[in-house]
Amino acid sequence: MKLEKKINKKDFYEIIVIFIVYLVIGRLLIHSGDDWAWGGEIGMERLRNSFDNYNGRYIGNLVEMLITR
Repeated sequence: MKLEKKINKKDFYEIIVIFIVYLVIGRLLIHSGDDWAWGGEIGMERLRNSFDNYNGRYIGNLVEMLITR
């Protein structure tokens, strides 16, 4: 049995709206605390060390670096 769910236009538009809302919120909020570390040299050093002995959340750390850079 093959299960497929196609995304209809309404679902697609809802996803786009949610993405835009989060994008706007992300741009309006001021970086603070840990965000400065991820966006600076400390974040790059953590990346060079492959987040060794940091927190084990590799994808989350990479996303944070993308967001803050």
